Amino acid sequence: MRNLSLALFAVALAALPLSAQDLPDGPGKDTFAKVCSACHGLDIIVTLKHSKEEWKTVVDTMASYGASAKDEEFDAIVGYLAKNFGSAPPPDAASASAQPQGIPDGPGKDTFTKVCSACHGLDIIVALKHTKEEWKTVVDTMASYGASAKDEEFDAIVNYLAKNFGKGDAPADPKSK
Repeated sequence: MRNLSLALFAVALAALPLSAQDLPDGPGKDTFAKVCSACHGLDIIVTLKHSKEEWKTVVDTMASYGASAKDEEFDAIVGYLAKNFGSAPPPDAASASAQPQGIPDGPGKDTFTKVCSACHGLDIIVALKHTKEEWKTVVDTMASYGASAKDEEFDAIVNYLAKNFGKGDAPADPKSK
C-alpha cells in the first residue's frame, strides 16, 4: 500500500502544470514556452533528456505536426532544450551498480531500462504490479508524454513488465533468471 501511495503521489506531482517562470532562464526560453505550450503542457517536455540531435528530431517532428515557428525559432528551441534538458552523461561503473534491485534479466530488459530510465527512476516502476493490459495503458501513456521508442520496443517493454511485474506474481528474483 505504501508503494502504491508513493507512486500515486509521484504521478500527481508530475501532473502539476509547469509554467514558463518555472523553466531555467536562457536564450530560447520564451520561444520554447510560447511555441511548445500551444499544443501541450511544458511539464511533459522537461521530463525528457535528449542529445541536441535527438531534440532536433523531436522539434522537427512537432513542426511536421503543425507547430508554428520560424526556422531560427526552432533552432533556438533546440538549443535551449539541449542545454537545459540534455542527455545525462553516460553511466560509469558506479552509477551502473546503483540500478535498483529486482530488475530481472529477460527479453525486453535492455529496452525497458533505456527507454523508461530516460525520464524517471526504475525503482518506482518495479514497485508496481499490473496486468498486461494495464501495463500497455501505462506504456501508451508514457509514449503520449514523449517516451521515445519504436512500436516493437514498446511492445517488448509491455511484455517484459507483464512477465516480471504482473499482478499476482511473486516479486521477481533476478538471480533465478
